[in-house]
Amino acid sequence: MELEVELVDKSEQALMPLSHSPKAIVVWEFYEAPAWVREHSTHGGDEDGIVWIPNGVKAPYWLERLWMTFGCGQDYFKFSDGILIIWAHA
Repeated sequence: MELEVELVDKSEQALMPLSHSPKAIVVWEFYEAPAWVREHSTHGGDEDGIVWIPNGVKAPYWLERLWMTFGCGQDYFKFSDGILIIWAHA
């Protein structure tokens, strides 16, 4: 699955700490994510979850199922080390 979306470009910044595996996709329930990840949200309280996709890792097919099941609005942020997606219900 190729992500064809409008990205917020933060590519001058890295998001994930060096201790994180560079090839692992991470999915959090919104309030279980670290505060430094949650702070990127623009949804204002309707957030459902967050996904981190590191560079070089293809977005999995099941991401769209998350949106259909648990939310309808997504924000995409491009960092130098990957893409952060925050989704929310409206």
